Amino acid sequence: MITVLWWLTMHSRPWLLQCSDCMRKIGINIYMLLLILQLLLIEQLTSILVDSNDFLKDFDIEGVGGNQHTQF
Repeated sequence: MITVLWWLTMHSRPWLLQCSDCMRKIGINIYMLLLILQLLLIEQLTSILVDSNDFLKDFDIEGVGGNQHTQF
């Protein structure tokens, strides 16, 4: 992803410098793309956390918290 952005900025710079409106549009598009990628990453992380939380609820562990009664 970073390599593609670097390549675009290095190889299309002379054309972009002639068109400030094009630079603004490309900047907005890149910003929106990064925002969408960030939202997808947040969605993936929350789904992982929810899945792991549901997985932990499947275990019936007694004595967790303040109610630990151990007998020797």
